Amino acid sequence: MQAPTHFLTGMVIYIALSSWFSALPSWLLISITVIASLLSHFLLDCLAKLTYHLPDPQWKDPFWVTYHVVFVYVGTLVMLVVFWKEYWWVMFASIIPDIIDWYFLRPFFKKGPVVHPLIDWMRKHWFNWVPDWTDRKWTVALEIAADVGLLLIVIL
Repeated sequence: MQAPTHFLTGMVIYIALSSWFSALPSWLLISITVIASLLSHFLLDCLAKLTYHLPDPQWKDPFWVTYHVVFVYVGTLVMLVVFWKEYWWVMFASIIPDIIDWYFLRPFFKKGPVVHPLIDWMRKHWFNWVPDWTDRKWTVALEIAADVGLLLIVIL
């Protein structure tokens, strides 16, 4: 899944947990929320085969470029600007696997991913029933619809 989906999921987890467990000490609520947000990344990435998620950039495909510029890049930037102050820690927790593998190990150490092979293993063994629609452009609607639903939970 894309960063906006991970961010929104982490925010919804925090909203739900803080509502359900408001009597917990704040340090415990934060700890549980961080763990749940981190684990949500694994679940969402196991379900990512339901969405348009090609393994390599397609810079010559206008659809791919438009989707990534408008939804992924601009969407991520808008989410960071709008929600960072209140939700920075849960947004960070929800995206840690991507930060480790794609924004830390690969560029700085020229290493392959360490977290995503575990996600791939989980997808292969526990989520093998999920169809592989990663090359179907219409599936952007699935992730966008999920994000709209999550966003409504956050803002309402």
